[in-house]
Amino acid sequence: MDEKVLLERYLELDAEVKASDAKTTKLKEERDELKKLVFSLFEKMGVRSLKSGNKSIYLLRQIWAGPKDTPYDVVQALEEIGMDNIVNFNSTSLASYVREIARANGLVNDDGNIVAEEEAILAVLPPQLKNVLKITEKIDVRVRKV
Repeated sequence: MDEKVLLERYLELDAEVKASDAKTTKLKEERDELKKLVFSLFEKMGVRSLKSGNKSIYLLRQIWAGPKDTPYDVVQALEEIGMDNIVNFNSTSLASYVREIARANGLVNDDGNIVAEEEAILAVLPPQLKNVLKITEKIDVRVRKV
């Protein structure tokens, strides 16, 4: 495949994916609105499920837990009761924090491109993180209007 055909096909697929994502977003919004109506219907009818054709629409009730105040309070409490094995972190937020530190130290340029080696980035992080993190570069191909 020659370069021009490759780039044109990539742009074509990118546009199709974006159009599909937009359609999916609209469909999900409509479904979410209908979900409220279905829930009201179930309440009104006093049922937990209904069949339609070969499918069943049903209510699922689950218990979810989250921090009352700060996540740190939960982490502390879990550690105190010996359940620190279920503590995890948000890798997106962590990566963002590392990028901020790297950018502040001139190791990432304004476009977000890395201009230093992994060791240099680790060196500017707090000591507690240096031995527990690894720095990797993710390379992606993207499209934007010019």
